[in-house]
Amino acid sequence: MLLFPQPFSLPVISGILDALRPRQEEKCPDLSVALPDEWTVISNTALDTDGDKVGECLVIFRYDSSSEGVGPLGGVIYDLQPERPPSSLETQAPYRPAAYIPYQLLPRSDGLGYLGETKVETDVYDANGDGKPEVVIKGYAGYDFPVMLSVFQWVDKDTGYRSLIAPAGPGPVAPMIFADAGVTVEHEPVAAGAQGPGKIVRVNADRRIYDPPHYARSHLARRTVYVWGEGGLLVPLPDQPVVFAFGRPKGAQEPGLLEYAVMYPEAAVLAQYSDGEVLEVYAPQGDPRRLDAPVLVRVKVKKGNAQVIETWAVTRRSSDSVRDPVIWRLQPQKLE
Repeated sequence: MLLFPQPFSLPVISGILDALRPRQEEKCPDLSVALPDEWTVISNTALDTDGDKVGECLVIFRYDSSSEGVGPLGGVIYDLQPERPPSSLETQAPYRPAAYIPYQLLPRSDGLGYLGETKVETDVYDANGDGKPEVVIKGYAGYDFPVMLSVFQWVDKDTGYRSLIAPAGPGPVAPMIFADAGVTVEHEPVAAGAQGPGKIVRVNADRRIYDPPHYARSHLARRTVYVWGEGGLLVPLPDQPVVFAFGRPKGAQEPGLLEYAVMYPEAAVLAQYSDGEVLEVYAPQGDPRRLDAPVLVRVKVKKGNAQVIETWAVTRRSSDSVRDPVIWRLQPQKLE
């Protein structure tokens, strides 16, 4: 048996390897023996992840699992490389003869990063428009929308796959996008009959605002927008506007109105603007429960290349009856 100490151990697969090479429509061999016994294989799928017209094996596994079977999901791609002659036993990893060579995606060797929690969705297509395939993995964590995004591209047999997500900051940062209020991916339109999504043009990552008083009453989020940038990576834009965490409420679908049927005054003011205009929402001044006095809500708004503070007087037009919908009337105040 030939062992691979980094990143996983697995048996040598020798003999007539071409017959074992997975095709796109075929199943991969059982690779669970290559993982620790404590880990659980979730899926084992043949996908052409490096553009060589031959299916590699993408294994999604659950690790660090609790007694309830809950734990993060990781991934590794096994690449059958039968061109390795048996005489190359002395070469260093990953150059091994006639074996499935593992290329770890996440977590990294330092333990950072994971692909999802409850499930993942994987697709392979030209995500950055360079003519090469990328592995795009959306991760879920109990909601019906993805909260994680990972993108990988094949480099070579020495390097394996590189992440196309730019680090979110200095120091040890996982190469993944995580946003607890949802990750949405926007694509270029594709021609009729074309296979797969078009090039990724932007990624919206919405993270809920937990600072009081917003968390106590509202579902607001700070949005980070990622676009293709230096080094061929998805990089975050500097502005992080405030948006509704899970999409605009039913009573606030159209911006530019002066009345909104929403539950709290900040929502009425945020609904007045188009998505991406508001950079900050400040705590309201006044008592939102009173019908006879307006609440003042200040917001920082992007106007061209400038940032301005705008103040709105928001008056409640409904009673305390549960049957009576809450309606807020907005009155703009003098610009600061």
